[in-house]
Amino acid sequence: MSETEEIQRNLTDAERKLDAMKDNVSGTGFIKRLDREAPYHPLLLVWRMSAAVAVALGIGTLATLVTPILSADLARTIARFDVVPMVPLPGVLAILGLVCMVVGLSVRQLAIMRAQVSPMMTQELKQHQRLASDVQQAKASHEIRQRKKDRDR
Repeated sequence: MSETEEIQRNLTDAERKLDAMKDNVSGTGFIKRLDREAPYHPLLLVWRMSAAVAVALGIGTLATLVTPILSADLARTIARFDVVPMVPLPGVLAILGLVCMVVGLSVRQLAIMRAQVSPMMTQELKQHQRLASDVQQAKASHEIRQRKKDRDR
């Protein structure tokens, strides 16, 4: 392999590693970036609150399903809360819980999209700078080799 081909291969490898580093950031990594940049960002707050409400509604659904088994008095009390006769209270709570989960997942995706412009974490930044430096060195080597080749002609 000639020196020019080796320099070109090093440049291609360095650029590939830099692109792979940028592409391999997970959703959790982006969320961590946004959390570090702005811990009380509205998207993060809505995402966390919708998750908490979905869990609470899930617990409420289970409680309204189990309560009639445990006590007839509690079953009559829960029956009074059935607003719509066709849909029992556990069904309403389960539907609301699912809606909260969908809202939470949607807001999480919005937060990930927003976090893509957030500053990198410290270790990510170090790795990015190291890979960018490798690319610059490979480009400089390639450029020097090209100049040397042109001068020898």
